[in-house]
Amino acid sequence: MFGFPDGFWLLEYVSTFCGTQDCVTKSKRVGGTVADKTPFQQEVAELIVTALHLEDVAADDIGLDDPLFGDGLGLDSVDALELSLEISERYNCMIRSDDPDIDVLFGSLRSLTAAIETRRGE
Repeated sequence: MFGFPDGFWLLEYVSTFCGTQDCVTKSKRVGGTVADKTPFQQEVAELIVTALHLEDVAADDIGLDDPLFGDGLGLDSVDALELSLEISERYNCMIRSDDPDIDVLFGSLRSLTAAIETRRGE
């Protein structure tokens, strides 16, 4: 640490780029809020958090269009395998790793829930 008494100076500095502190203190997530989610989308968000033991993420933090991998939620290929197993067991829905649309299916909560809903019982 640099020994500054608080981070307020940094907040002030960064806010000069957008003209207000709101751009620093408020989320710019495109995904949406819990109120925007259907009950099923919220259920799958909770499944992601519990199945993958995400200690620092709440289901409410996962926006509908937030990326699940990379810079988004930060999931990796092992997480995808674990999540696929949970989805298969809970929803009787097979999402195969060799599916040509796998990147799209696991792209966001919205696309994942849509895939589960259309593939249930296959």
